Amino acid sequence: MALYFQTFVALLFVFGCYFVDSETVEDHARFDCYPERLSEGEEAVNQTLCEARGCVWKQPVNQQKAPSCFYPNKFNAYRMIKKEDFPESLTTAYHLSREDKRTLYGKHSEKITVYLQFRHNDVLRIKIFDSENDRYEVPLNLTSVYEGREPMYNTEVVKFPFSLKISRKSDGQVLWDTSVAPLVFSDQYLQISTKLPSTFLYGFGEDEHENFVRSMNWSTLGMFTRDQFPFVSNETFNKSALSLVVIIGRL
Repeated sequence: MALYFQTFVALLFVFGCYFVDSETVEDHARFDCYPERLSEGEEAVNQTLCEARGCVWKQPVNQQKAPSCFYPNKFNAYRMIKKEDFPESLTTAYHLSREDKRTLYGKHSEKITVYLQFRHNDVLRIKIFDSENDRYEVPLNLTSVYEGREPMYNTEVVKFPFSLKISRKSDGQVLWDTSVAPLVFSDQYLQISTKLPSTFLYGFGEDEHENFVRSMNWSTLGMFTRDQFPFVSNETFNKSALSLVVIIGRL
């Protein structure tokens, strides 16, 4: 069974499951359309509020931690309108336009660019940015020169709803697949989701937990910092968005 990972900036990390097609979706296949409930409690959402957002409302049957309010297909969907290739630097730019106008918190970017660049044969850089408005970026001087040999990964895209899939050439193992839930790019809320090929997930900064491996049972990780002593499921001095997934297979 594939596992799934959702990132949204407010900042939270949620571990659950995949994209929905209808109201009959199983509990494990839901992505939360009303994440406010994670901090405000389940009473923060009801059927009226959920459906007003354009999402599906149905109480979970088997997994009580699964969200009752979850995304329908094509929510906030982007369409790829142009592709640019730069063979000399092994770079591709996908230009997207937002076609579905349902929103979470407003001020969504109508046009975004997904930029893929191979830095080395085993390093792929992905950058997503607003195509029409300049945003602050950390001033890093990165060379555009490809420094490797033959890339180890294949990349595939679906034009609508736009999604990106990265797989290993050696055995076809899918490493990153964003087709499982909506891509959201707005002023104060960013969200991207992916399937995970393994349960062996590590990282995400400093907080107290019983095992090095992160729990996949609908766990939520806050990514803010706070000057306090480490204790279970709370913010502390240090946070990092770095994660590591250990996959059985070969390079």
